[in-house]
Amino acid sequence: MLLHSYRSPGHENTIAELVRAEYPGISVSVSSELIREWREYERTSTTVINAFTQPAFEAYASQIDKRTRQEGLANPIAFMRSNGGVIPIADAQIRPVETLGSGPAGGVVGARQLMQASGYPNVVCADVGGTTYDVALITDGEIVERADTIIEKRPIMGQVIDIISVGAGGGSIARLDKMTGSLQVGPESAGAFPGPACFDRGGKVPTVTDAQVVLGLLDPDNFLGGRMKLRADLATEVIDRELGPNHSVTESAAGILAVAQANMANAIRQITTQRGLDPREFAMLSYGGGGGLFAAGVSEELGITTVIVPQAAAGFSAWGMLNADYRDDASMTARTELAPSHVPAIRDELEQLRSQTAATLRAYGFADDVLRPGYSLEVRYLGQEHTIDTPVRAEWLPLDDYALVEKIKQNFVSRHRQRFGHGDESASMEVVVLRCRNVAPVLRPMVAATYRKSLLVTRGNRRVWFPATGWDDVVPVYNRDDFGPQDVVIGPAIVDEWTTTVIVPPAWTARIDALGNIILEFRKSN
Repeated sequence: MLLHSYRSPGHENTIAELVRAEYPGISVSVSSELIREWREYERTSTTVINAFTQPAFEAYASQIDKRTRQEGLANPIAFMRSNGGVIPIADAQIRPVETLGSGPAGGVVGARQLMQASGYPNVVCADVGGTTYDVALITDGEIVERADTIIEKRPIMGQVIDIISVGAGGGSIARLDKMTGSLQVGPESAGAFPGPACFDRGGKVPTVTDAQVVLGLLDPDNFLGGRMKLRADLATEVIDRELGPNHSVTESAAGILAVAQANMANAIRQITTQRGLDPREFAMLSYGGGGGLFAAGVSEELGITTVIVPQAAAGFSAWGMLNADYRDDASMTARTELAPSHVPAIRDELEQLRSQTAATLRAYGFADDVLRPGYSLEVRYLGQEHTIDTPVRAEWLPLDDYALVEKIKQNFVSRHRQRFGHGDESASMEVVVLRCRNVAPVLRPMVAATYRKSLLVTRGNRRVWFPATGWDDVVPVYNRDDFGPQDVVIGPAIVDEWTTTVIVPPAWTARIDALGNIILEFRKSN
């Protein structure tokens, strides 16, 4: 990586060609082939991580390609990217750094598609797995992104979906702090093996899942639709041994869930209240295997009154990947004052980026007439260090120079005021980075509800503990597939399906919408 190769990559490319010619068997990562922006430390970190992961990723991707071809798959293979798009397998082998964090990204892409069809423009996306709780934001129908991220304390540059992850999932371990005696949950996880104690695979520490079994939120006899039996006695034993003797097992289990839920709520606050957004103005889409277990509780803590749990919530991120478009991002650093006299140069450089991304997508087999370019600028006030990503609509570009500057300034100031509470349209501003994203849309899978025509009936009752009311001996249990279009369940209740359980606490209702989502709604008390 050379210091100014983000702007003039010629020397760096020459060195890369010499190394590749002399040592054809080694992995070579070149900063200007990955990112064309300044900040040398971050570019170096990104390039080093790409070089470190590339050999192993290339072998892994080659195995996938080989085995799928052996199974008769002839279609092109694409990998999910952390920016929410997909990339052909050959390019992913060269730039594996662009796939880091791509699993949670699939869920957010699916969330945008599903929420557009459902009519919710502002959504908190919450993915509850066995190890982490991953949250992202959709505002005005668009996924919130960022231009860099941190992985294993290392900065990585490049457009990514803005996802906050905390160690709070089904396998998160609960323990008492040795110094203070306070209860802590996560970030350590028991994983899938040995997993929670209730799995009966040798787990010796209490987890969130153990607490859910003790409190009746999970049915030990119907886990995964009865495909796996859980041991409530082992969950009770490990919680009593590790977190007692000053509290009952019920109190300790309830404490585990309260701490886990608080950690989840705090993650959502990081991307809402800490950025000037009110979570009460959002709906929550909760997915992942544990999504329905925490959705209503976390939402109530934040004042969110509508929760959506999609069909097959445990596999929702995989479904989301099927909605991911091919896309290519390009950027360049070009510090220039945001003034009418500099607009022609800005237009020219945005067109260069559009042409570059279009060429990449054409190489993937897409025609020019299906491509959808979008633009943004990293803008800041003169004298500031940090920038704010400011979208530039394509229909603005033909405007005269003065009108275009005013549009960009108004958009920047609006975002600055939202983030920091103030902004001055008359102050001098500068453009630091120009970006273009070109998108080649794919065909998307459709979703629809399947309703049972007979009367909704319970599948039984369960003894369940709720924070607001304590134990309830006769909580009705429903099967998701039994709902009809007019059915509304009043909490407390439980809705089971084989991949997930949805808790309907007191003061909440549940119904199924036209797309098969479970809609939980909070009933405000008079």
